[in-house]
Amino acid sequence: QFSEKPLVAILILYSFFACITAGSAISTGLVIPMLFIGSIYGRLFAYGLVRWFGVHDRDSYWGWIDPGAISFLGAASFFGGVSRLSMALTVIMIEITGDVEFLLPIMVTVLISKWVGDYLTHPLYHALMEIKCIPFLDTEPVIYKEHNGQDEGERGIADSLELYQARHAMSSPAVVLGLQETVNRLANTLLSTKHGGFPVVRDVVGVERYSGLVSRETIHHLLNQGEPFFLREHDLDKLRDYDKFIVDEPSDVGLPFELLGYVGFKSYLLDEATIRQYAEDPKFNDRYIDLSPYINQSQPTVPTSFSLKRTYIIFRTLGLRHLPVVDVLNRVVGIITRKDLMGFSLEEKVSMLRKAIIRKASCRRSTRTGTMMTTSTGSNSSTQSTTTLAQPNTVPPAPVAAPKEKERTNTLALPSNDWQ
Repeated sequence: QFSEKPLVAILILYSFFACITAGSAISTGLVIPMLFIGSIYGRLFAYGLVRWFGVHDRDSYWGWIDPGAISFLGAASFFGGVSRLSMALTVIMIEITGDVEFLLPIMVTVLISKWVGDYLTHPLYHALMEIKCIPFLDTEPVIYKEHNGQDEGERGIADSLELYQARHAMSSPAVVLGLQETVNRLANTLLSTKHGGFPVVRDVVGVERYSGLVSRETIHHLLNQGEPFFLREHDLDKLRDYDKFIVDEPSDVGLPFELLGYVGFKSYLLDEATIRQYAEDPKFNDRYIDLSPYINQSQPTVPTSFSLKRTYIIFRTLGLRHLPVVDVLNRVVGIITRKDLMGFSLEEKVSMLRKAIIRKASCRRSTRTGTMMTTSTGSNSSTQSTTTLAQPNTVPPAPVAAPKEKERTNTLALPSNDWQ
């Protein structure tokens, strides 16, 4: 057995090096370091209990103070607090001991460590994804809004996404492509954007309606086939025989979309020099590619007035990368990606929307107040000028009192303002 000083020293050194190597390309792992660090501080805590209460027999009340058992619970607590596993971790720790009597202590330890960890920060694996800039969506969307009296750096109150719509979170305008696009336009699109997918529209009676979505990799594959694959403008109404572009063997797959997989099309991406050549060469302004066989027509869409919370749930549940937003005429007005649904992005857009609404309401209130003041000033000036013009140089006669019955009738005829 080790005393307290060696355990404290190894805890500090091992924790330091474990934090450095976590998430690196070194095959150190995370499970063993978490178990080791937790067992060390668990044994230190057990030594403190032994020093405080003393050593007792197993039959006494304080016989449960076993440094080995508490060290084991410390390993479970650190593992649960870092990874936020509950059921799986309990089963793992029971399998390590093989003693069912540890079931209840392990369950209590894991639950408490998970609650404390959730209150302080997010899990370690979530933090590693943030370091690698991987957009990760939580199970439930949570955004916060500012409130009156909020201090700087203080978290606001939770806001509900049911109050907002999909158009409030989308990126607009979206870069769209036609069913038959020129090679020059496709190459320029690849050079000028970094998007992973593009909505494809078709012209229906002068209205560009949504037809599907084509990925960036698909455009790379199509441009990579070379000039024999391209169509001229007078050949757009002809069906291209895609089977002759198979380089390995003829494919019996029915859908041309499958040809972009592993059955024959060149699978490497174009370099920037080749794409720039397609974009700058004038002859490719008359070369077309028919995208209709390659678009994903099953790509879901949402209307602009769709609930933002339900949009979030659909996006995360289906594992989407792109979600086009369409209007009532099925025209593409924007697109939603994972980065648009991240917490910081939603809070920023919702905050801008709230400020715009407050600013618009303030302008309406100011306009209404100014109109009322102008009307009141004009009315007073008109009354004053009329009185001045109608006033004679002589003293006016005393006014004749109206009959009481007539006055009562006029008084009764006036509308009451109590209902207002």
